[in-house]
Amino acid sequence: MLERRKQHYGRTGKIHGDVFQRSFLEYMACQYECQKMTCEEPFSCPACTPKMLAVSVDGNRKQYRFRQSQSQWSAARETERRASRLDEEGLEVAVCRHGGRLKALNMFRGEIFAYLLFVQTQFQATNVHFYWTDIACKYWPYLEKVAKTMPELRPLLSMQPFLSVMHAKAHSTKCEIVWSGRNLEGAGSKAGEELEMVNSFLSRCAITTKYMTKSARNDMLTLHAMGWNRRKQENLHVVLAKRSRKSQCWRVRLKK
Repeated sequence: MLERRKQHYGRTGKIHGDVFQRSFLEYMACQYECQKMTCEEPFSCPACTPKMLAVSVDGNRKQYRFRQSQSQWSAARETERRASRLDEEGLEVAVCRHGGRLKALNMFRGEIFAYLLFVQTQFQATNVHFYWTDIACKYWPYLEKVAKTMPELRPLLSMQPFLSVMHAKAHSTKCEIVWSGRNLEGAGSKAGEELEMVNSFLSRCAITTKYMTKSARNDMLTLHAMGWNRRKQENLHVVLAKRSRKSQCWRVRLKK
């Protein structure tokens, strides 16, 4: 793509992919240092910081990386590449109810309860009230069992488990009644699916990052997450104004 754009605008010379990637990452590193000087927080939500009402956590299995990462793959090695063992099986991502990405970690063993537990401990000091997961009905008994043997994890039980509306429809009727957010006081009408928008955006990187090295993959995913948060923060005032107007309309209808 870069070669074709270069030829279209009449420029000569060859573009080296590795050098271009290195220069791009160095440029973004300088941009990050400038943000630190201006005290900008790339992984925070100004609308719900420091007290967050809810945090949604889910895994993205598309963001894996091949053990033998190379810049080019021949058609003959395509089958071998697909059968190769993976270094990372995906990402475990946590977002706030406004869609801002807050935390993420590499999954090496698939989606296990330990990853959810680790992410939850990162929000122990932020007074999160609701903790959204697609498997809240199974994860919360695990947390209660672990908290009995590890007293330092008992404060995590103060959060209320929350099963997203879409996944609650796929669970049993008992799960939908007990764990659905529609039956929890203070949860409002939140669907608990804000994380899917972030995963949909990050899934665009899956085609290229799986061929990268570990460091390049981590840097590129971090840059895309920072870019997502930057756009969310720039449009946050518009989104909150629309939500406020919508809630006021519902209040008027209920009074009538």
